[in-house]
Amino acid sequence: MNLKHIIFLTALLSTMSFSLDAKEYTFATHLKPPVSNRVAEVYTEVFTRMGQGFTYEQLPGLRVLRDVNAGNYDGDMSRISIIKEISSENIANYRIINEGLFKMELVIITRDDKDIRFPSWDEANKGSVSFIRGSERIRKNIHPENRTAVGEASLALKLVVLGRVDSAVLFRLVAIDLLNKDVEGEFNHLKIHNIPIDHFTHFGFMHKKNASIIPEIERQLRDMKEDGSYHKIINSYQNLNTHD
Repeated sequence: MNLKHIIFLTALLSTMSFSLDAKEYTFATHLKPPVSNRVAEVYTEVFTRMGQGFTYEQLPGLRVLRDVNAGNYDGDMSRISIIKEISSENIANYRIINEGLFKMELVIITRDDKDIRFPSWDEANKGSVSFIRGSERIRKNIHPENRTAVGEASLALKLVVLGRVDSAVLFRLVAIDLLNKDVEGEFNHLKIHNIPIDHFTHFGFMHKKNASIIPEIERQLRDMKEDGSYHKIINSYQNLNTHD
């Protein structure tokens, strides 16, 4: 067997080995559109570059924590870096993908006749607050007596409209998207207070059984940020109009 045949056979075996190792990774997430769409696009590109498949399922926030920790999913698509410290759930099997996915802002939404000069957690805690169940950062910063956790962001806003709560705290992009899509005018008398009360970077997490591929995911994310493909995805969601 000559050198050319050896090189060809080695390459063929390498390709066959890689294809046998390929799989589809399924993540769970508590995020909703448009945020979930943005993150899913980033992950799809990452796993495609790795020669792997990617899918995700949207679930209630607490169920995501429980199911990912139990190994029912390969990972949690997006959480804050200190989720293991503040979570009310046991998520000892979580392993962080230590390359930031995106920066997120939390904002207060009230009726448009309410003025808040300096939006903050202290201001939010002056009254009752609705938020999406499973949003651990919000739960941690809102006093227990003020919390109204709901399953959908739209319901959080409806409670403000009805006067059932004084305000809602949501991701800025989620709030803007809901107001932009409000063709019936249900949220006409709501406003987003544009100064964020909190901002932080989201990270992905893998179940510990998949910890071995985390360095490669991190490398692919860094490469995407360097070659511009990451920013192309992220910036495509920045053209949403604000309401204030």
